[in-house]
Amino acid sequence: MARKPYHLRATCITNWLRAGLPVAEVARRAGNSPEVIHRRYAGVIDDREEENNKKIEKTMGWDSGSGKV
Repeated sequence: MARKPYHLRATCITNWLRAGLPVAEVARRAGNSPEVIHRRYAGVIDDREEENNKKIEKTMGWDSGSGKV
């Protein structure tokens, strides 16, 4: 269990980000600005970079193994 209510809030924000909610939506629900979410939860957001790149490549029809851009 969380020691303080703030820990529960931080866990909730982390889970929303990991679930793929846009930063702006997470910020709105948490009552923060997107800048605060980026600053405080950068590690969670950065962990999704490879997954997001794959989504972009798939959408654009790029073959990531061919070296084509």
